[in-house]
Amino acid sequence: YLIKDLEGKTRFSAIMGNVNLYRLYIERALQITKQGGRVRIVSPESVLREKSSSPLRKLLVVEHEWDSVWSFPEDNRIFVGGTNGVAVLGITTGGKTQVLTSFGPLEAKDLSSKKGLEKNAPFLELERGPWSIWTDTTWAVPKMPRNSLERDRTLRAINKLADKPRLTEQGTWLNPSGKTIRVRVGEGDQNSWSEYIVDWDNENDTGFPFIRGDHIEKGKESVKLKHPAFNNDSIDDERLANSLWIGPNKVRKNIRIACHAQINTNLERRLYWTVIPEGCVLGNSVSYLDFPKEVLESLSERFGSTEEAMKAIVNQLNSEEIDLWAKAWAANNNVNNYEIETLPFPPLNETT
Repeated sequence: YLIKDLEGKTRFSAIMGNVNLYRLYIERALQITKQGGRVRIVSPESVLREKSSSPLRKLLVVEHEWDSVWSFPEDNRIFVGGTNGVAVLGITTGGKTQVLTSFGPLEAKDLSSKKGLEKNAPFLELERGPWSIWTDTTWAVPKMPRNSLERDRTLRAINKLADKPRLTEQGTWLNPSGKTIRVRVGEGDQNSWSEYIVDWDNENDTGFPFIRGDHIEKGKESVKLKHPAFNNDSIDDERLANSLWIGPNKVRKNIRIACHAQINTNLERRLYWTVIPEGCVLGNSVSYLDFPKEVLESLSERFGSTEEAMKAIVNQLNSEEIDLWAKAWAANNNVNNYEIETLPFPPLNETT
């Protein structure tokens, strides 16, 4: 394919980030279809939410009538040998989108040879105005639960949080300074630093706690840091393995907030947040919030100490509504940094 034609003009407008061929294929299909023509096309379901597909979604909404999408989540095996999620887009070329009917999550049993979909297939109508506010005009399509009660809970969470400040947004109560909170990956790459990451030995007092994703888990009432350095309960062998850092001291950091993302979409939660004590090293399976000094000073003054501020923020990040939001806008099983950066984060005096 050519990004520009022979006259040097841009041939495709929906290009952002990695250039996936399916996005170019969708745009080319619209280019060669006459005005008012009908296009129905199969694509990866990630096109509905991934950041790099936002220019394509804008094109579908602003310059065409994108009226329907069928969403089949991963592992539904609509196609033999495929495990990724599948979306079927229904578009009329030209015009403007007013309402998108999103059918899903669908299963094979929802398909009908006579009418396309069975009448009881779950669906959600996205009206242009509210949809624009939900997504800040990125036109992402939320991933909804199939159960009606869970759908209602998710919709309530989206409606409540859509206009709230974002976690890394500047000029908010959390981030009043000109510095931006960053989302970073843990510094301990287990491949590059493997010689410095060893099993925990209670009799060995040298080294520092090495925190992996497996050390952060959901307890009965809250998310817990289950590491032998901080937990007096019985610790199984899995958490003792690769839990001690014996490498350079400069790698360890001050107190911070870490996030372990679950890639299994069937689990109760998607994001697990906890406070990581001072002096620990994080594995690269864990992300953390990097607070500018100015933000930490502001939070410490408000809450009395940095530790109390971290606890208050973690409690809100672990709220049901924020996790419902995270699951609804997940592009795929992996959690990208931009998903964390754009999480809604109301002031702590607002009940979430």
